[in-house]
Amino acid sequence: MKRDFDLIRDILISVERHEEAILWVSDVDWDESGVSYGFGDAIRRAHFDLMKEAGLVADCFHNAGQNQQTYGYRLTWAGYDYLDAIKDEDIWQKTKASVVANGGSVAFEVMKSIAVGFAKQKFSQYTGFELS
Repeated sequence: MKRDFDLIRDILISVERHEEAILWVSDVDWDESGVSYGFGDAIRRAHFDLMKEAGLVADCFHNAGQNQQTYGYRLTWAGYDYLDAIKDEDIWQKTKASVVANGGSVAFEVMKSIAVGFAKQKFSQYTGFELS
């Protein structure tokens, strides 16, 4: 399986849009943005696990009785910060284009730094304040 940053972004957006603090995996509307990845639940679950390892989400369990558990996630502070950096479509497209132009694959921290750099640049253009 390849890590899919578009899927990760879409999942983060779905978690943030959810009315409750916890997004139960069974509640995810994968076609909400009109994008259909065709991924099975195993791929989505694996990406949730990757996001957990990166500190973007925390997992939550709910015992539904008779040895059944419902599995869900909530955004962490770091998850909200990363989402704030990549939520803007223009920033996201520039970030992805920069990665492609430089070999097509980068570490998560590099991807995050690129997005934050573009977000700072956009903020500076609107306010005149330079952010370091």
